[in-house]
Amino acid sequence: MTYIIGGKKDKKTFLMVDCIATEIIKNEKKETLTVKVNKLKSSNKTSYYCITGPEYCSLCLRILDDWLNHNNTKSDFINNSDDRDKLKKVIKKIAEGRNETRDREVMFVFIDDSDIFCLDLNITLDNEVNETSSFKVKNNHFYSPSISKEVEINTKKNIEFFCKEKIINNISKGEDFRDKFSYIEFDNGKLTEKSPIKNFSDLYAMIFDIPYSEIDNNVWNI
Repeated sequence: MTYIIGGKKDKKTFLMVDCIATEIIKNEKKETLTVKVNKLKSSNKTSYYCITGPEYCSLCLRILDDWLNHNNTKSDFINNSDDRDKLKKVIKKIAEGRNETRDREVMFVFIDDSDIFCLDLNITLDNEVNETSSFKVKNNHFYSPSISKEVEINTKKNIEFFCKEKIINNISKGEDFRDKFSYIEFDNGKLTEKSPIKNFSDLYAMIFDIPYSEIDNNVWNI
């Protein structure tokens, strides 16, 4: 389960996502940190995204983003429906190679300095990719997939604290999420980026338990 909250308040856009991954090892649930917020390389301005749904859909966007960036083609997934259509085509292609037994739902959440944009897709058993909804979060509102509606922001609290409080109130009391969030905020163009793991380089360094600088960059090509 991925916990997401994003919205707009005055001249701020913000996005908070948990960094928690769980796996079962010898019948025991183990908690690790992972990367759930990714920066878009091809975007025409600084942009990030996260998803809730099948992880391969995030991989599809990374593949498309790398291909566009390699070909010096700028993208705008928030405002350009043609770019979103390209994403649907990549998802369809990857889905055709999978043996799924039911429809799948995925939501992409994009953020830049002016908008939070949510894109809901349905992937059928026939691997058709259909857009079920797409919208920009209204000013002075936040959205969370776990709530499934836009909610007006009525608080004078710090926005980062407000987001963390909202997420923690919607998860089980037994989980400790205090410092396990990625947080992106654009405040009148000024970017704030916080995360216990900011990118996959950090993740690999943690896995190998050595500084990333000691991993051969030519081998990993990250």
